[in-house]
Amino acid sequence: LSVLQGGSAQDNARILNAIFEGEKSARADAVAMSAGAALYVAGLAEDLPSGVRQAQRALEEGDAALTLHKLVEATQAQALA
Repeated sequence: LSVLQGGSAQDNARILNAIFEGEKSARADAVAMSAGAALYVAGLAEDLPSGVRQAQRALEEGDAALTLHKLVEATQAQALA
């Protein structure tokens, strides 16, 4: 479990950015499994393995990074409003 351990907010942001930039690691696998489960529970994947594959594809193709970037922009704009 120590390979999944995070750290400070800055450490966690660095870890997440590395995963979204294509890092292959146990952490990336955990993110894909968690996101895949969320896709399945939300009805956006037929089953858990399909959800995990969708999440892996989103990470590999940059869709996850783009979504995160849009979320950051929206929350920063909201904070300034």
